[in-house]
Amino acid sequence: MIDIASLGREILLGLELLVGTDIMSTVTTPLTFTSLGSLAAIVVIRTFLSFSLETEIEGCWP
Repeated sequence: MIDIASLGREILLGLELLVGTDIMSTVTTPLTFTSLGSLAAIVVIRTFLSFSLETEIEGCWP
C-alpha cells in the first residue's frame, strides 16, 4: 500500500521531469520571446506546485 508521502514524492519527481523536458524542447526549437515566456510561465507554475507539495508532505517549508 502506498502512503501519501511517497505518492507526493512521486508526483514531485514527475514535475521535475516535465520541467526538464520543457527546457529541452525549448532549447531544440528556435528561440522566440513567446517560447521563452511560455517556458518561464510553465517553470514558475511547476515550481510553485513543487513547493506546495513539499510543504504538504513535510509539514514545513523546505
